Amino acid sequence: KLAAFLREKFAWQNLQPMAIEAYQTVLTEADAAALLAYYETPAGDVTLRVLQPATLKIAKRSEERRVGK
Repeated sequence: KLAAFLREKFAWQNLQPMAIEAYQTVLTEADAAALLAYYETPAGDVTLRVLQPATLKIAKRSEERRVGK
């Protein structure tokens, strides 16, 4: 039940409106277009596939150390 609940809560169709609103407050249309173009390049692909997950892992470990886990 928990997995189904989490899948529903974090489904893209539920998160998309919040993401759009958040990004619209900090990015111009030109910024967004440039980012989309970048992520279509080989370097952008590596950023999405490798660097972002690694960064999240580092942040998680840092937070765990901070709270003493």
